[in-house]
Amino acid sequence: MNRWLPVLLAFLLFPAASLAHSEKEHAELLCAGFDAIEWRNEDGTRTDCLNAQYAVEVDYTYKWAEGVGQALYYAELYQRTPGIVFVCHPETTEELCKKHVKRAMTILSTYATQSVVWSCRHEDVSLDECDTQMINAELADEGTSSLNDQQAALSLN
Repeated sequence: MNRWLPVLLAFLLFPAASLAHSEKEHAELLCAGFDAIEWRNEDGTRTDCLNAQYAVEVDYTYKWAEGVGQALYYAELYQRTPGIVFVCHPETTEELCKKHVKRAMTILSTYATQSVVWSCRHEDVSLDECDTQMINAELADEGTSSLNDQQAALSLN
């Protein structure tokens, strides 16, 4: 019994560690129902969640800038609406998580034609449990151009 005491104490003293989810586990839980999870792209990168409408990156909120970049890139690869599932890490305060999401939404609302952000708590197991915010949704019916079209329009001949 004495040799199991440290293990038992570790689980009692640090229960969050035993309940922790990786980003991959969050993607598997939160993207249930998507056509593909952890889809391997031709260039070796991986789109966390993919369906006919969205190309989605799943990240902890403190990785907000990386999440924005990846979501925009995957959306361009597949001509889908970019989506980001932000998960508040259990060691990050809710207030700080909200600041991270606000930063991402500022960038997306400025540079993305349309996108969606799901803000999830660490314990959420479905996107239905997360807060959902559509960004620039009014542009969806206006025939927005792709990044390639925008780059071509900006190039000087």
